[in-house]
Amino acid sequence: MKHNPELFRVLGYVSARGSVTEYRRRDRDTTVRRVRVAVDPGALEGLRRDLSALDIAHQTEPRALKIDSKTVADELLRFGLPLGPRRETGPRVPDTVHRAPTHLKAAYLSGLFDARASIADGSPTTPRVTLTMTSPARHRDGLAAFMRDVLNLLAILGIHAVVTGPTGREYLRAHLHVDGDTHVHGFLTDVGFPYHTRKRREAHRLGTRLDHRIERLRTRTRPADAPPEPVLHDPGLPDRQTAYLRRRGLLPIALDDHKIPLLARVLGYALGDGSLHEIDGQPRLTFAGEPEGLRDLADDLAALGVGTGLRRWDAKDMVELHVHSLAFARYMELLGMPRSPKVERVYGVPGWILRAPPGVKAEFLAGLFGADGWLTGSDGRYAIGLTQAKSAVYLGSLHLFMTEIGGMLEEVAGCRWSLNRERCYTTEDGKVRVTERLFICGREDVMRFLSDVGFAYSRAKAERTERALKALGGSVRGIRLKYREK
Repeated sequence: MKHNPELFRVLGYVSARGSVTEYRRRDRDTTVRRVRVAVDPGALEGLRRDLSALDIAHQTEPRALKIDSKTVADELLRFGLPLGPRRETGPRVPDTVHRAPTHLKAAYLSGLFDARASIADGSPTTPRVTLTMTSPARHRDGLAAFMRDVLNLLAILGIHAVVTGPTGREYLRAHLHVDGDTHVHGFLTDVGFPYHTRKRREAHRLGTRLDHRIERLRTRTRPADAPPEPVLHDPGLPDRQTAYLRRRGLLPIALDDHKIPLLARVLGYALGDGSLHEIDGQPRLTFAGEPEGLRDLADDLAALGVGTGLRRWDAKDMVELHVHSLAFARYMELLGMPRSPKVERVYGVPGWILRAPPGVKAEFLAGLFGADGWLTGSDGRYAIGLTQAKSAVYLGSLHLFMTEIGGMLEEVAGCRWSLNRERCYTTEDGKVRVTERLFICGREDVMRFLSDVGFAYSRAKAERTERALKALGGSVRGIRLKYREK
């Protein structure tokens, strides 16, 4: 057989749902080999089309397809498929696939995922493609090796994935997940689902949405007339942490990368309601906030390839979001997140944010105001504010930070603003704190802020924003875009 994409797609499907078996015909005293493939009805037509293109005769049965050709069976065995029922041999990536060019590896993966994968698109920011493989417990090592091989094939295509399992006792189940808009978009573009009608429709719908989403994010990262400026290239982290960040496309990264708006939004919220503290000498990153808002934050982190966990921490409707990755905690510190306690640290708006295009600055401000900002008013009169506190000895640092925020508001939304730093108080342990507040009060200024910046990761503030804009006669279009990327 000629090595072409159709053959490797069929090979991938047969690897997941088919087997090559042999039996002896007593009437002719000969050995016959047969290929039998379990086929989902939705994928049958596409698989038959590829087999016809390869001039392979086949017969269809209910939910199965049969090839009674010793020549075809021997060829598949030569490619590296095992002989015997799948439950006896366990899954295996054929040797030919490892030696094949990249485009044929992608074709093999397309058939494999078409047979055994599913698409989950319950959230606007965390699409997922999951490959599920099963095997008897005696093939535990073989199943684990198979998933590692698939992981390596995806890595060759630049697609990051995570394997879980195998788990179970008598029968094992292992999952491979492709998460986040960047990697799922790459998967749908380079691999996809060639046979299954429903999966192809879902992949097309999801791929179109991701095209629009990535392009919309990229439009905010394009400087007016400057070449791409690096944000981080080689941060000097341990090799394992650097590899973790590179797999997720976070290193190297420049201001024109479409992930920059998400990072700016997350960093803005972290400067408000985030904490970078040490546990056993290692930095740990957590966020506090309302449950629904933090789920949106978790979605954005998942789109960056970063895992999280929610934990309720008091009797009120508040939770903490824990970031599992030590590498990402270090990464956020390099981007400008100070160690806790923030009130005892000198910091300002990170330099890369100040140099970023207005769209990225707007995302940073939306995250910061979503954490520490507020919106009050009624009867058509509204005010927006941001409150920040520091130890009294760091008043100069606080004033510089608030002034930088005000300058960004002028650039991004044309808002007039004012500062008030009259409040000074003493904590229970005798430390003196000073707070400074930034106010936006004018009707037009409030409307411009709500339309062009808004509040990220706070459902309550986003709902108040929509009500305020309707009362002021403005548009909610801008705030929805900033809030959830719909």
